Amino acid sequence: MLALTSEDEVLRMVGQQVEGLCAASYHGSEVLAAHGKSSTGFQPSYADLFVRRRADGSEIARANATYLITDGAPGRRISALALHSA
Repeated sequence: MLALTSEDEVLRMVGQQVEGLCAASYHGSEVLAAHGKSSTGFQPSYADLFVRRRADGSEIARANATYLITDGAPGRRISALALHSA
């Protein structure tokens, strides 16, 4: 588990992800399945299964992601992101 608690940490992590995708000739992502859910007493969440692809259509990676959505003073935010191998 990795907790990013500042804007600088988030920007650094996203930068590393972008560098890795560029090195793998990333072209785009395709969402294969998605669903949102909300339940009394729990924060709303959104989950999807996606695949990252190169321009030739070959697959780089496939993953499941779950996003915890919170609503605060600045508006709705992704407060937690859990990635799971597919």
